[in-house]
This record gives sequence, structure tokens and C-alpha cells, in this order.
Amino acid sequence: MNTIRRKINENITSDKVLIISSEDGYKSSMCKTEALSLARQQSLDLVEFAIQDGVSVCKILDHQKILFKESKQERKQIVKLKELQFGIFISPKDMSNKIDKAMLFLQKGHQVKISITGRGRQMAHKDRAIDIKKAIMDALDTYGTFTTSASEAHTQRAICMMIIMPTSNNKNT
Repeated sequence: MNTIRRKINENITSDKVLIISSEDGYKSSMCKTEALSLARQQSLDLVEFAIQDGVSVCKILDHQKILFKESKQERKQIVKLKELQFGIFISPKDMSNKIDKAMLFLQKGHQVKISITGRGRQMAHKDRAIDIKKAIMDALDTYGTFTTSASEAHTQRAICMMIIMPTSNNKNT
């Protein structure tokens, strides 16, 4: 958990505190005991956010609510879909570069959509597209699982499309 450690209530070390209102940003200076009693009257916590010139800058709020929101944001995992396109007559060097890029995406926990595309007369070379697909699947087999493999799904230019989901042991985040 990567949350910021803040001092709360009696753990605040300075005797004088500057209270910032959460509604209108109004600042008032008082001693720590007054601020603690004010926070307890409202059934809230006195939370230190910064120290300026020996004076603690604090807010009166529900600290457990803040911790819950921070932990919820950390748990929310943003999974992005990255797309790589392979042409039917791709050179071996370009193919290895794109496969390396797909490996990087999968290691970071992203999904990868791979399209094998062709134009015009290239659409007749489905056997070449299947060879490329097999090479990609062999290279990325340990990094993810193939969830979609539509070889006959002809969109306007795509001969073959597949989506690779990362395996859980590859994530470095």
C-alpha cells in the first residue's frame, strides 16, 4: 500500500495548528487542544497535512473515509488495450520488434490486440497470415493467454485478429 502517512489527533507534535475549513478554505489559528476538542465535538479527526514555520496545517475530517478512498483508488486497476498491426509481408526484423513490444505490454499488465492485415491482392494470402499468427502465438504463449482468435473475421482489412490477456505472474506494477 502506497498511502501517505499523516499524523492524526494526539500524534500531532506542534502545539499550534492552522485549521483549514474543508467547505470554504477558511483558515484559523489555534492551539492543538482547542482544535482536538473542536474535532471531537463533530465526531471527526484532526489530520495534519503539512508543517509551515513550526505550525501544523490541519483539517478536521473523517480520516477513515480518506484512507478508504485512497485504498480504493490503488485497488482500481486500469487495464489498457494496446493494438499492434502486422502486415502479411512483414519482415522478420519488424516482426520481432513488434513481438518484443507486445511482450512489454503484457508484462505491464495491458491487453494486446493483434491484427494481421492485408490490402487488395494480399487478402488472397491467408496461408501467410496463418504462419504469422502461429509465430506470434508461439512467441507470446508464456506471457499471456489468447482469448479471441478470429481467423475468418473479415473486417475491411483484417485477415486475422486476436486478443491476448496477460497472465497474472507477468505483472511488474
